[in-house]
Amino acid sequence: MKEVEVKQEMEKDEILSNENSLLDALLDAADFAADEDSWRTIKVENRKPFSFRVHALSEEDIEQCRKDATPMVRNPQGKRLPKIEGETDYVKLRSLKIYRATVREDQEKLWNNPQLQAQFKGKLGLVVVQPTDIIDAVLKAGQKSQICDIIDELSGFDSDDEIKAEDYAKN
Repeated sequence: MKEVEVKQEMEKDEILSNENSLLDALLDAADFAADEDSWRTIKVENRKPFSFRVHALSEEDIEQCRKDATPMVRNPQGKRLPKIEGETDYVKLRSLKIYRATVREDQEKLWNNPQLQAQFKGKLGLVVVQPTDIIDAVLKAGQKSQICDIIDELSGFDSDDEIKAEDYAKN
């Protein structure tokens, strides 16, 4: 009888251990943006090179960027009907993704830098300079596209980190 109780106690300990490992893995996975090991340094080779770091974006971050880049327009079926989404501004979408994916410290040094914003106000003739205005001014279209490809890769699109159902079915 004692042997059965010892076995049951060992099974409970093993289940708790596995559960704690699972919880640790899930919590670790949820904090992907803060994982410095997964950050990527982007080196921009313009006349005067500079660099910044980016991290993966969550699905909510990407969706918010899309919403921010898509204006709501008058419904063509009548003024009294709710507005509908207009055409997405893909230039703005890429800039928003780059801004959101930039590591917070680098956002402050580059895109949110008040001195830089003040200089760009005069140069660009804008009353207010948004961080995305600086991104648009300093990055070429191809550079923005390449950076967005890197962000997408970090975020799990087109990556080798596929989830394979058969691997999990075996365990």
